[in-house]
Amino acid sequence: MKSKSSAPADATHALLSGPAQSSPVRFTEEDFPGCVPKRIPRRRIADYDGRFEFWDAKAQIAMVCEPTSYYHEIPSQRLARLTERIAQYRGSAIDSCGTVDLLLRNEAGERQRILQADQVLYLRPGQVERWGHSIEVHKDRLPDVVLEVDNTTDVRRRKLGLYEEWGFPEIWVEVPDEPARGRAKSRPSGLMVHLLGPDGRYREALVSEAFPGWTAREIHAALNEQSLSLDTLQALERVG
Repeated sequence: MKSKSSAPADATHALLSGPAQSSPVRFTEEDFPGCVPKRIPRRRIADYDGRFEFWDAKAQIAMVCEPTSYYHEIPSQRLARLTERIAQYRGSAIDSCGTVDLLLRNEAGERQRILQADQVLYLRPGQVERWGHSIEVHKDRLPDVVLEVDNTTDVRRRKLGLYEEWGFPEIWVEVPDEPARGRAKSRPSGLMVHLLGPDGRYREALVSEAFPGWTAREIHAALNEQSLSLDTLQALERVG
């Protein structure tokens, strides 16, 4: 029988350190639904090959996702193909980097916190200096768009707030039409765009800023189609 958690019993209520030069913030397992806490010390996190939503050095805990399913992985792969087509219309490259560590270091240069997204996009990759194995907050240029696929997870609980604190300009939260077994019945399918405002706070939007004119409704439809519809093809050409 699968263990509920591989972390100490009280680890889910440990005091986790906040971002560099920030006050401590308390996280619980309930902040990362669809995940279980797993103890991973700092010395081992670089070699950890599994998927996780969030890792914190002070607590030495990663919030590890349930095994990914077909319905979770497909939207991020489809987004890569969709943006490749947009890039062809534009005549300029768009890089889709897939799952990559989004890393915050402390003042000593040590790994402090890590988020993992489902897909990240750079619309002008030629202007981006090459990074190492991670995209480092406060050092590297942040992606123009981050996609989060919520099927058993819910990034609105806490992860979206971390993206906001770290200054990511545009987050897409996609809830697929085909629900995973563990998804809450109260969570409807759809896509919401979250745009970072001048005040450093996210606001919900129905249209992307990174891809002007591409609506959340159109993006959601395209991410859930088995084959591209005429409406999607026209939208991609218009956005391109």
